[in-house]
Amino acid sequence: MTRQAPRKKVPPDFWESRRRAGRDFLKAAQDGLAIADPGDSGAPVMSNVILAPIAYADALTAKRANVINSEDHNAAPRLLRDVLKQALPPSKEKRFVDTLKNKSVIQYGAKSFSQAEAEKFLLHFENFATWAEEQLL
Repeated sequence: MTRQAPRKKVPPDFWESRRRAGRDFLKAAQDGLAIADPGDSGAPVMSNVILAPIAYADALTAKRANVINSEDHNAAPRLLRDVLKQALPPSKEKRFVDTLKNKSVIQYGAKSFSQAEAEKFLLHFENFATWAEEQLL
């Protein structure tokens, strides 16, 4: 028997606030990139990019099953797979997993990230956001 991903029950309308959070984190990343001065670190933009798919994953699982991830963020892709099953394209799952793998390095590490790296990171995520928005219609 396969162990279920950790989850917490949420009210039926919970997904809407998490979708709003995903949109807000995405906008913050886009705005941060737009107003950055040359030579600014890309880490703040990338940090918001990381928070956005976490919020979108919560929105998707909350809307479909009234549950959200209840453990560390690395368990979120497994819950998304448990809830969406075959509706989760492998490419979207991989993008989500890859984004979360960078969370500690970007948010807590000492590595410097360029604006070009932040822009690339954001572009990869925007594809996930578009897909998530379509699933939430």
